[in-house]
Amino acid sequence: MFLTLCFLRGSHLGMSIFKHSIDGPVPKPACMQTYTGISFDLFLPSRNQVDIIDIAHGLSRICRFGGHTVNFYSVAEHSIHVAAIASTRLEAKVALMHDAHEAYLGDTITPLKTDRHRELEKWYDDMILYKYLTSGELKLLRFSIFDSVKALDIRMLTAEVEKCLSKPLCPWWSKVGQPRPSDLELIQEWDPPTAKKNFLIMFNDLFGAAK
Repeated sequence: MFLTLCFLRGSHLGMSIFKHSIDGPVPKPACMQTYTGISFDLFLPSRNQVDIIDIAHGLSRICRFGGHTVNFYSVAEHSIHVAAIASTRLEAKVALMHDAHEAYLGDTITPLKTDRHRELEKWYDDMILYKYLTSGELKLLRFSIFDSVKALDIRMLTAEVEKCLSKPLCPWWSKVGQPRPSDLELIQEWDPPTAKKNFLIMFNDLFGAAK
């Protein structure tokens, strides 16, 4: 099922790492310690190393836009709002976790992302979805769901540019029109503990008890 998800998402890196884990050679461990004390292997992570507490904790402390917001605005809060405007439960689950990789990889400014970096993000995201979605939900995943979540991500980004950033000297964001008033109202600019708490509340509502 995991390789099916990698294939669906075009995660060549995920399939390559999976093959190496069987055939060798396996990359040398490069570990980081997470908030809960887990030794997380950045080259070859497993589902057992993923913990939603670590994800919520990490995302709640990462500021969007490289920290260049007027007030602190976390990736965790952004993820909650993207999930809140989703149209189906499965779409909301994927939306809540769409930036979960940043809990381990950090938030790289989009213009600096290489193809290799995007592959790594996709590999992490697929692994995390494989852990938290049911087998039935994994079978229902289609490109259309990821495309819908990307559209919601951009929609929320448009509201964030308007509300969270100072006025630009040179306008740069023009992918879509004006932000929706209802999206602007969602943005509260929570502090990290509040963002973490609310992320876990939404996770528990969508997925069940934290695991």
